[in-house]
Amino acid sequence: MLKKIRYILEAIAVYIIYGFFQKFSPETASNIGGWLGKKIGPKIGASKKANKNLILAMPELTEAERKKIILKMWENLGRVIAEYPHLKKLGAKTEIINKELLDEIAKSNKPAIFVSGHLANWEMLAASATVQSGLNINLTYRKPNNPFVDDFLKNIRNIGVAGHIAKSRKSAIKMAKIIKSGGKIGILNDQKLNEGIRVLFFRQYAMTSPIVAQLSIKFNCPVYPVKIERIKGTKFRMTIMPDLKIYKLEEKSKEKTIQNATANINLMLEEWIRKAPAQWLWIHNRWP
Repeated sequence: MLKKIRYILEAIAVYIIYGFFQKFSPETASNIGGWLGKKIGPKIGASKKANKNLILAMPELTEAERKKIILKMWENLGRVIAEYPHLKKLGAKTEIINKELLDEIAKSNKPAIFVSGHLANWEMLAASATVQSGLNINLTYRKPNNPFVDDFLKNIRNIGVAGHIAKSRKSAIKMAKIIKSGGKIGILNDQKLNEGIRVLFFRQYAMTSPIVAQLSIKFNCPVYPVKIERIKGTKFRMTIMPDLKIYKLEEKSKEKTIQNATANINLMLEEWIRKAPAQWLWIHNRWP
């Protein structure tokens, strides 16, 4: 009963925050969220985790440089939270590089996997693709413990989104069914998965989900990397990159192919993060 009461109170707080930012224009809401993020974020204990991760991943940075990155990370996260009521408007005005490729994928009856990470406002992957190209995409996500918040967030993201796949031991089965039926899946593959495989990420071994490579090989499914950048304020750029053609890789074994393909995806994400470290969520418990 106490847990249920806590969940209800948490959900009410989320509704109030959403309603507050909904009253403003996307630009004003984002600016307020960014300001609040900078004021509140550095005082939260998660900042210590971010600092430890930065020391581990980018030891060449000075203490001042790490503090600057963490401050801007909180600003970006504050903006992301404030932008949730405006996903449709922001998705409509996002610059899409290689939009012709995205349009072609959206019109096709063939399956596709889009792989990205928690960069800039990662919700633009679905928002931009559905609003501008009519792509019906199934999103994988980490399910919140609070079921009321979970339902609320799914409704917010539901801008033509075909479905949501909560990460679990059964999620691979659901994804396989979608791919077999010609569906499209969006996967943010930068979080730790204890049941994953051990591959390098920022020159440190990290447990990483191999699901992208596994599905690509099993179903001959193309994998399109999606890079999302916050250019300034609420101005975003989303780049759809060519198929990685993982299903065509030839190694000594299927396991080796999956290992190398997953490592290459990690390396690609690392390159994106290094170019804009303040736009990535350093508060993940990414490394052991």
